Amino acid sequence: MSTTVLNFSTDINRARLTSLRRRLAAKPQAIADVAKAIGIHRGTMLRYFQHIRAEIHVTRWEKRRANIVAIYALGAGPDAPRPMSEARPVATTTARAKRAAPRPTRAPRTYCYRPQPARRDWSVAMIFGPAGATA
Repeated sequence: MSTTVLNFSTDINRARLTSLRRRLAAKPQAIADVAKAIGIHRGTMLRYFQHIRAEIHVTRWEKRRANIVAIYALGAGPDAPRPMSEARPVATTTARAKRAAPRPTRAPRTYCYRPQPARRDWSVAMIFGPAGATA
């Protein structure tokens, strides 16, 4: 995997940085939200965020689906601490409780097969006759 270095002195990149700063000044947003609004890949937007990291800070963390996402705002300041994930301890205790619980016993399965006459493949029946026929 090759990584390309962004040249932040080009016109398009300076325009994107300006747009990024304007959006973060107006409203704190996540990396994916800004990337979607500007119209570039969020991996590329992450590089823009890393470039201006001294100018931004994490205001809060939001849970989106299974991930905890940082919400950034323009301006220097202390980052909000990342909260601990609650999903893993809950899942672990639930799984342990499930394993420790006694399993209900099931009634034994009964199988009922009807005796059916043997059938031969049609090609074998053509040569040797139907099954059970005596020669």
